[in-house]
Amino acid sequence: MGSQGVDRLAATRLSLHARRTLPLAYRKLRIRGSIDYPLAGVAVVLKRSNGHIEDVRVGLTAVNPAPVLVKGATELLAGRRMTEEWAEAAGVLAAQTAKPLTTSALTPEYRREMIRVFTKRAVLSLATEP
Repeated sequence: MGSQGVDRLAATRLSLHARRTLPLAYRKLRIRGSIDYPLAGVAVVLKRSNGHIEDVRVGLTAVNPAPVLVKGATELLAGRRMTEEWAEAAGVLAAQTAKPLTTSALTPEYRREMIRVFTKRAVLSLATEP
């Protein structure tokens, strides 16, 4: 299985496992309502312990040839208290991972920017949950 297959499999397992044990946030960019395919998507699973991030996974859809996990997200955030700055850093890392093609109604630059914004929002929403 190639590296893309491994990433896709890992993202699927992450999603299925997280739904049973950890909170999950998903943000989807689309032009119309829920009937549209995503033009960019971000899934985040975050585990906290004593106010610090213990583990985090960020998955991207619709901005690469296949779904991918953002490499380095855990190393970037593990052991830290969440702040706007760290959430922004996670968003930047995710945007650097995104490689959108020019196959949709929105430009690749806009879709990459929305990956940054959605990642930041998703991480903050999970980090501030009770």
